[in-house]
This record gives sequence, C-alpha cells and structure tokens, in this order.
Amino acid sequence: MAEFNRYQIYMLLNQPKPLWLPGVNLEGVDLRGLDLKDAYLPNAILIDANMNGVDLSGANLRSALMQNAHLNDANLTNANLVGADLRGASLRKANMTGADIMGSNTVGASMPGAILPDGTTSD
Repeated sequence: MAEFNRYQIYMLLNQPKPLWLPGVNLEGVDLRGLDLKDAYLPNAILIDANMNGVDLSGANLRSALMQNAHLNDANLTNANLVGADLRGASLRKANMTGADIMGSNTVGASMPGAILPDGTTSD
C-alpha cells in the first residue's frame, strides 16, 4: 500500500473525476467537503479520516476500512458500502438514501439525524 505526502494527495484528489483509487491508504487524512461523487475506492483505508460534508454519492466503498471516520453531513446516496467497516464512525446527518450497506459493520457508529438507506431518519 502506497503512502502519499500532502502534495500527492492534493494532486490525486484534483484529477479528472471520477476518482479511481482502489485500496488507497488515506488513514487520518482531512478530506472535508470534497467532491468524490462516483469515486472507485474499494478496500480503501479511511480509518480516522475527516470526511465531513464529502459528496460520496454513487461511490464504491466496498470493503473499505472506515473505523472512527467522520462522515457528518456526508452525501452517501446510492453508495456501495457492502462489507465496509464503519465501527465507531460518526455519521451525524449523513444521507445514505439508497446506499447498499449489506454486510457492513456499524457497531458503535453514531448516526443521529442520518437518513438511512430506506429513507427513514435515525434517532
């Protein structure tokens, strides 16, 4: 797994979309507010990443490691989160409408006000 410096991360995230980075290690990286719509990030390592307000609509995050990630106000509509590890993640007011979360691990995840895949709102 490659390690990236801040400049390399900046260049990767500002390339033409959709982003294609399977297995990328972005552990602890600040990705706040970025447009990652339709990004291809299966098996990505996003542990402790700050993804507040990120647009991940239609993104493929299959089997991504997202423990303790911050996804408050994130747009996860129609995202593929099959088998993703979201233990301890913060998903306050995240929009997960239509997301596929089959087999994902959300133990200890905080989701107050989140819109769940079926369109209902979490308490």
